Amino acid sequence: VSAYCVVDNDYAAGEYPAQTPLGNLQVTAAHEFLHASQFSYDVTEDGWFMEGTAVWVEDEVYDDLDDNHQYLATSALTKPHKSLDLSSYNFDSGDFMLQYGAWLFFRFAEEWLGSDPAIVKEMWQRADGSALQEYGDKFSLKAVASAASPHGSKFKTLFADFGAANYSPSLYYEEGAAYDAEGGPPVERTVTLSAGNPKIGWRSTTVAHLSNHYVLFNRGSGVD
Repeated sequence: VSAYCVVDNDYAAGEYPAQTPLGNLQVTAAHEFLHASQFSYDVTEDGWFMEGTAVWVEDEVYDDLDDNHQYLATSALTKPHKSLDLSSYNFDSGDFMLQYGAWLFFRFAEEWLGSDPAIVKEMWQRADGSALQEYGDKFSLKAVASAASPHGSKFKTLFADFGAANYSPSLYYEEGAAYDAEGGPPVERTVTLSAGNPKIGWRSTTVAHLSNHYVLFNRGSGVD
């Protein structure tokens, strides 16, 4: 479908305190222009795919503004138990903001698969629903997985690596030191292994699809 963008006339600080008026205009223009581009591919894609890549591009175009960092609080970094691709969000629900936090996955995919932002363009090319489409009009997650494959990674491996990287972001992301300020993902369970303890036995948990839980193992006495 066709699209057009309308932006605020002055981005007054009283309404938009996060950046300077120019900074707010810049990140908004990048975000909304990508939405307009998405509409020309396929307007019916999932919200997490549309909003996640729109926030991602803000950082690509205006790297020094870091306005996207505000969405780390609703990303897999701090809410790993939430499914990445949930799309039926209510605007009155806090979970709605997880769509914006999905940008972190696209940042990881870019950096992990060769530091080339074209990977996100390839995802949208595979989601293309127009008459010019070349890849079968794949829907959201399948488009993402299809784009990762030529770069040497199956999606299940990419997502597992994403979960591992989010536990120590400063080691895996270009701007990971700033991500560390969020405190990292919550640990669901801590287990201490000691030579004198009785056998711990099996433990189980339920993990939603496209999510992660973290278990921390501590070394107790008598354990090398």
